[in-house]
Amino acid sequence: MCDSEEYRSELSLNLFHPILHLIKHLDELKPAPPSPVKTNVFENSYSCAVVVLSVIAFESAIRGYYAMKGSSKQTSAPKLFSQLTKDKKNGKTLAEHVNEIFVIRDVIVHNYIWKGKVRNDNVEGLVWEEGPKMANGFGRKRYEEAVADESNQTKNLGLNVIPTKIWRQDAYIVLQTVCEALVFMEQFPGGNIGFSSHHFKFRGQNLLIQDIASSLIKKMPVKS
Repeated sequence: MCDSEEYRSELSLNLFHPILHLIKHLDELKPAPPSPVKTNVFENSYSCAVVVLSVIAFESAIRGYYAMKGSSKQTSAPKLFSQLTKDKKNGKTLAEHVNEIFVIRDVIVHNYIWKGKVRNDNVEGLVWEEGPKMANGFGRKRYEEAVADESNQTKNLGLNVIPTKIWRQDAYIVLQTVCEALVFMEQFPGGNIGFSSHHFKFRGQNLLIQDIASSLIKKMPVKS
């Protein structure tokens, strides 16, 4: 009879396979930086999917860590992570970044609605003539703390919060932030899910996900 071992039903590592599958298809398309209103449907849909799956992967890891410790705290994943980063070098900054990726996750999952009048511009494409203004009932404390009203982007990472403007730059920044957070967690007993040593097949090579994320960021066009 085989010896028993501890098991946690975490999705984290599993989700990076479909994430990379989506990125492969996105990477085959010409980058489509958004106008002030939106990007194209393919750029937007693949990017939104990468954002959501990446944040789910992180949430699975942080909740799995606290479950392993026997914690029954019913609180948000960003708050759980901030408890780990407290008093750690660069911890406050990383916690703020994690909070922002949950903001963009919320924007997509709950489809925050923005309204206004638009027109076509010969240079910029579709632009706002009036607005944009978020519809009533959207946004909450986390959003209000993390977003700069004048840019409609998060304050630190510069993530777009108008859902139709989300493109690969946002997706890759979210993925890179998730990688940084998961590597950070490895210093704690029970926080190492094998992330930083797990290789994934990408573009014919076996690579670390954090190296893939860094390479994607480096090849991004300047416009955001």
